[in-house]
Amino acid sequence: MSDESTLRELLAAHDIPCDACRYNLRGQTGDKCPECGRPIKVERVRGVVEARAWRQRRMPGDRLVMAGLVGSLLGLGYAAGAVGTLVRVMMSGLATPIRLVLECTLWPLVIAYPLLAWMYLTRTSWIERRSRGGKLALAIVAWSLAPVDVLFVLAPLFLLVR
Repeated sequence: MSDESTLRELLAAHDIPCDACRYNLRGQTGDKCPECGRPIKVERVRGVVEARAWRQRRMPGDRLVMAGLVGSLLGLGYAAGAVGTLVRVMMSGLATPIRLVLECTLWPLVIAYPLLAWMYLTRTSWIERRSRGGKLALAIVAWSLAPVDVLFVLAPLFLLVR
């Protein structure tokens, strides 16, 4: 198949913007942008189409799954901070009950967020097959673990310590 026929087929099926003027080249039969006259390269069009296909295969199509993925990835940052806090707590001279509360509330998050992120990144299709309620529950868990920990455990605890 020639480059010209490949280019025509790709532009017939996909919205591809011109590199220079961002004009939508869909349906064009020539090898130049009708708006600015810049040559249309088959390699670039093929690359754009392949990148979109890869992204569609990898990214969740369901908004609830995407929300859970984002929440779990943001939670990884919280878990990383929690590791630092745990190290400081273990090395500090805090009273044993306070240390125990901190350790018992932070360790589960240090474990839960990486597991949630791993699950969302590697088991996306399995999550997408769950019911709407199941996906919603996972997304709520991904977004709520850290805020609940901060609001109900850490904030009151740090107020008591001062």
